[in-house]
Amino acid sequence: MGNLIQFYLAMLVLNIVALPLCYVLFGRSKCASMKGSDATAGTKSEVASNDLISSIFKDGGAIFGKVIGLYLCGYVMWLLSSFKILKFTEVSACLCIVLVAVVSYGILIYRSMRNKQAANASKTAVNKQKHESGEDKQAASTSKSLEKGLLKCDFTGFLTYIKNHYKSMIIGEVIFLVAFILFNWVFAHRVPSSETERMMDLGFMMSMSKTEYMPPLDMWAAGEYINYYYFGQYIITYVTKVAMIPVGYGYTCGMYLIPAWALVAVFRLVQSITSKMVRGAAQSDSKNHEGAFAQSDSI
Repeated sequence: MGNLIQFYLAMLVLNIVALPLCYVLFGRSKCASMKGSDATAGTKSEVASNDLISSIFKDGGAIFGKVIGLYLCGYVMWLLSSFKILKFTEVSACLCIVLVAVVSYGILIYRSMRNKQAANASKTAVNKQKHESGEDKQAASTSKSLEKGLLKCDFTGFLTYIKNHYKSMIIGEVIFLVAFILFNWVFAHRVPSSETERMMDLGFMMSMSKTEYMPPLDMWAAGEYINYYYFGQYIITYVTKVAMIPVGYGYTCGMYLIPAWALVAVFRLVQSITSKMVRGAAQSDSKNHEGAFAQSDSI
């Protein structure tokens, strides 16, 4: 059970690292800040796409955090290991998470600093315009033109994004954790590791766990590299390194990571569909009542 919790905590950390990216890609606050009469056709299409994601997933797209964080951090580790910059170890795997987190959150902090500087410049320009010309309309026009230089999706907006969706995020995490534990408990009692390609997958992961630099060594041909697609096995091995658990446990946890995440995704879709149906029925009843009252008044 301890290995299972460690694996889940590793996935939770990867999710937290990717939250700023989920906010930038799917956050509703971005959509609201980008709407306006001066929006271009490309901007409007992007807004529509973000609105679609936000309307489908009530957590503002945070459900994708685990996938984005896992593949982004795992790819950075694979890239650095392939160029022989870092060895594929537990410490290096955690270091890649720190690097991605610094970049992810650093972008938001940088944008906040830029916006603060732009806001101060806007105030200074407006005051100067008022002092020189005394025309409020021209000063307002100057302020509006400078505000267009503000960068969207800064750290303040990210905090608002978390505040608006934290309850839904917690519910999703609880469902994921329960499903993850349940899948592991059920299949741990009946699924042998010799079925289908499980023995090969486990062998790949064992080989990768002992490999310092990518590509991983072949477990059957000594001195050769794996001549097969292995990125899926590598990703699970990467989480196993981050969780600092034995490969055997990491393989079992990784096998049921996907159905647990898929269950949460289905829950979000059903939640969105049912909520829209309820809102549509409520609006329809409201219109019917208004029509009935209007008819009674006319009579």
